[in-house]
Amino acid sequence: MRKMKKFLCAVLASTMVLAMAAPSFAEQPTSDSGSSITGDTNYKTGSITIKNAIKGQEYNVYKIFDLDSYRYDDKEVDDEGVSTITGGAYSYKVASGWENFFGENGEGSNYVTFNNGYVSGWKQNADAESFAKAALTYANSNSISAVAGGPFSYTSTGDETEGEINIPNLSLGYYLVDSTTGALCSLNTTDSNAIIIEKNEVPTVEKKADGVANGSAEIGKEIKFTVDINAKDGAQNYKLHDKMDDALSFSEVKSVMLKKGGQGNGTDVANVTDDNSANASGYKQLGANATDGCDFEIEFTEAFCNGLENGDVITITYTATLTSAAIVGTEYENKADVQYGDNKHSVVSTTKTKTWDVDIFKYTGTNTGLANAVFSLSDANGRKIKVNATPATVNGVSVYTVDPNGTEDITTPASGHITIKGLASGTYTLTEEKAPNGYNKLTESLTIEVAGEDTNYVLNGETVEAEAGNTLYNGGVVDEVAVLNNTGALLPSTGGIGTTIFYAAGIVLMAGAVFFVVRRKKA
Repeated sequence: MRKMKKFLCAVLASTMVLAMAAPSFAEQPTSDSGSSITGDTNYKTGSITIKNAIKGQEYNVYKIFDLDSYRYDDKEVDDEGVSTITGGAYSYKVASGWENFFGENGEGSNYVTFNNGYVSGWKQNADAESFAKAALTYANSNSISAVAGGPFSYTSTGDETEGEINIPNLSLGYYLVDSTTGALCSLNTTDSNAIIIEKNEVPTVEKKADGVANGSAEIGKEIKFTVDINAKDGAQNYKLHDKMDDALSFSEVKSVMLKKGGQGNGTDVANVTDDNSANASGYKQLGANATDGCDFEIEFTEAFCNGLENGDVITITYTATLTSAAIVGTEYENKADVQYGDNKHSVVSTTKTKTWDVDIFKYTGTNTGLANAVFSLSDANGRKIKVNATPATVNGVSVYTVDPNGTEDITTPASGHITIKGLASGTYTLTEEKAPNGYNKLTESLTIEVAGEDTNYVLNGETVEAEAGNTLYNGGVVDEVAVLNNTGALLPSTGGIGTTIFYAAGIVLMAGAVFFVVRRKKA
């Protein structure tokens, strides 16, 4: 892209033609100009044709220079209809409304030189794209009138997304064409029927939560959201809008980075906090409900947008927390889109986050519930899940909700039924920390899997089909994890009936011995 800019600037310098965002066009009759003219001489007005115009986008046309007179030597037209003029001379004057832009302190004076009110040349190292964006900024901030009949747009009832716009009967001169996707930076030379190719594209957004578009989360635990904005040529007025469902609470922006060409780790983008630093390259973070009811917005400065090229990726990472208001199995959405150009918006990218629960039944005998069994639940990293200390009771079931500030102890009620809600999908370990009085504590922990999506799972060597949120236990899908406890064996103790029997038997034997001894003596 940079090589093309240098080449075009070289061509423009050699032909003394001032290039800008939209092509200029002319071929003024001899009788009107009074100049010596070669080439076509049949045109007093011309037209601009925008090819590949994006459906739904709007185009405004601004006249920057009036063509006073000209001549050219030759013209070639490529397959797309774009003309290239070789040789000649052109005489331009500043169009009405643009005098201050090209004045002594005007931005336009950095690009163009004048001689007695006429354009005399393009300044060395001047950049046509930067000139176009500067001119557009001036037009917008100074309420410069666009060509009558605008804004122009391509509409169709069909499925096609691109078309052609023709803007006829324009007086001859140089024109700036502004698209809601960004300033058009197609360079061309003077022609009566100017053709420019819309090369801008609508920026796209891709959003993920913890690396996936749709996933699950644990209540109270931070979720890492990532938004990639794919920048396009002509980037203007980029602003990220982010809105979350009520059960998601925005935490903070962690980083904003720019990856040139979408490659590498990228470089940090400056957080511009000073409202007076309008020319700084970076972003500004707007607070909650800034506009459109968004939770937060990231607004990129004009200087930053001017430095973007097609293929650059802006990556924003931030965190949010799933609150205790989350209902098991409900999708909580986080939506992001990019505002660009003249208040246009990209397609919205959405993540959906759910949370799950696990049901446990502690029993003995034949489905007889056991109270006062104390469990703990650990995730795959060995971290014990904390829950609220006082569970809710629903139809005799103790319902615990994950709470980062709660307790690790989960105690069964009289029914033996407990529910632990607010879990992310994944593998968990259920450990019995304390058995009810008179019952043996489990010697081994139990492995539980909470299904993350509709797929096949392998558990204990068995493959099972499961839907997202299902509980997998003991080789299958279960409604609840049933945990059996048995009573311990009752062993004899000192002074018990066991020793009494021995004492009694000894007494009987001793009495018998005495009886036989006495009897023998009498005999």
